[in-house]
Amino acid sequence: MEAALRTVYEVVTGETLEDVNFTVTRGITGIKEAEVDLAGTKVKVAIANGLANARKLMDQVRAGQSPYHFIEIMLVPAVVSAAAVSP
Repeated sequence: MEAALRTVYEVVTGETLEDVNFTVTRGITGIKEAEVDLAGTKVKVAIANGLANARKLMDQVRAGQSPYHFIEIMLVPAVVSAAAVSP
């Protein structure tokens, strides 16, 4: 998410982003939300951690009620660890 936001900011504004850390989007629990100002255009983003939280966001999207422009879905660490050792 952070790399995508930095790239979009630079493409849209033609400037390098001074603070390249979107710390509000970090963490491994729940749903994280942020709003990024791209040269006057407010872009709303969300990160869902875990499939239960992903379902909440996807239900909003299906119902046409999602305020987000960009959504990222992350798996919980235990699932990622188990997937990493699977053949």
